[in-house]
Amino acid sequence: MYVIREDALIIATEEVRSMMHEYKRRFGKPFISFNYADFQSDGNMRAGEKYVATLRNALETNTPYEIESHRYDTFDH
Repeated sequence: MYVIREDALIIATEEVRSMMHEYKRRFGKPFISFNYADFQSDGNMRAGEKYVATLRNALETNTPYEIESHRYDTFDH
């Protein structure tokens, strides 16, 4: 999947990598992969910002993030 530069600069940081390692250590599974179907930009936040905020919230509340991803809803291959 192509990630636009603005979102890549948000999610491809050492801080996010560190949070993802911590998430996997705590919950025994990796955090959901970034995709635009589940994390859409709106007038207030970029998709990448929503992704990072969701990851941060899961760690702060010590609650694994559960979602049925919509990444393949429009593709059938």
